[in-house]
Amino acid sequence: MGYNLVWLGFILGCVAGFFIAGWFSRKHPPLETFFLRLLNLENRSMRTDTRVMLHELHQKVENLSAKMQRMDAQLQDLLAAKREKAISASSFLVNPEQKEGFNTSDRFAEIASLTKEGFSADEIAQRLNLGRGEVELILSLGKKPSWVAGSNLDS
Repeated sequence: MGYNLVWLGFILGCVAGFFIAGWFSRKHPPLETFFLRLLNLENRSMRTDTRVMLHELHQKVENLSAKMQRMDAQLQDLLAAKREKAISASSFLVNPEQKEGFNTSDRFAEIASLTKEGFSADEIAQRLNLGRGEVELILSLGKKPSWVAGSNLDS
């Protein structure tokens, strides 16, 4: 008899469960509206996330653009400085037309006279539109070598 009561309780519980489930389904809105609301909320959240990501991307693009502009300005400054150095370096170069006007013996004599007047190699190079190295070479050619000046071969 105890066994039959268990079965009877089980059957009555199932019937009561179906009855309660039917009552709740009539009283409350269907689950589809709940899921529709949930999906709408999720869509709004995704749109918000997308807007936030787009805003962050725009900020990164603006930062990179500003950085590129700064780097471009620095590059332009470096190019301008390089051009100025090239112009100042080209002022030390001598035009071939100016060199042809000098005879080598005239050039030697002019350099020797300016040296005797006390001008330095840089000043002579500027005055005669010659390179400093060329002036120094000509000055060194005018001197006797140290091995000749120090020895007494004539005696």
